[in-house]
Amino acid sequence: MEQNRTDSLPEMKAFLPKFKAFLPEQDVEFMMKFADTMLMLHRVVVVSDAYFQRMGTAKGRVLILTRLLLSDASSGDSISDLRPFYPISYAAMSGVLDTLEKDGMVERCANPEDRRRVNIRLSEKGRKFIIDFLPTHVENVKKISSGLQEDEVAQMFGSLEKIIGGFERLAQSLPEKNSTASGGGKADEEK
Repeated sequence: MEQNRTDSLPEMKAFLPKFKAFLPEQDVEFMMKFADTMLMLHRVVVVSDAYFQRMGTAKGRVLILTRLLLSDASSGDSISDLRPFYPISYAAMSGVLDTLEKDGMVERCANPEDRRRVNIRLSEKGRKFIIDFLPTHVENVKKISSGLQEDEVAQMFGSLEKIIGGFERLAQSLPEKNSTASGGGKADEEK
């Protein structure tokens, strides 16, 4: 798993002289550490996705199935109820639910408050899968986090909340750009 190394900062530091020449007024060491942090967060996503794949599922499927198990509503839950538990676009959520339904893990049923809308509920197959999956998953999460102290976890969450908040505030303050000239158009964002 070469792409999952966590020691890229020394390699990135090799570019510091060029980066400093390009941006002489900036604290490029901090910028490089921040970039390495972003790469590390990306690697967390990559290795966790690989973990779920080895477990025979996907993170989104587990989150949705767990949410449906915990609510245990016979009338099911709406997509709006599920999204806070797995905050992705409605289109992406619809795709995940379609595959779960195709695999027999969930069923669509009428929303009792609005017959034009559809709710989602666990099928018996989905209930059995998630009930069997969760104990092993919980034990695996304990193994993954066994080297972390409680204060380290609290500090990590605090730091991540600050980074997320900073990005959210900055994104809201910037004008929206719809240009694809930089290769960052809407199609790229939805991948």
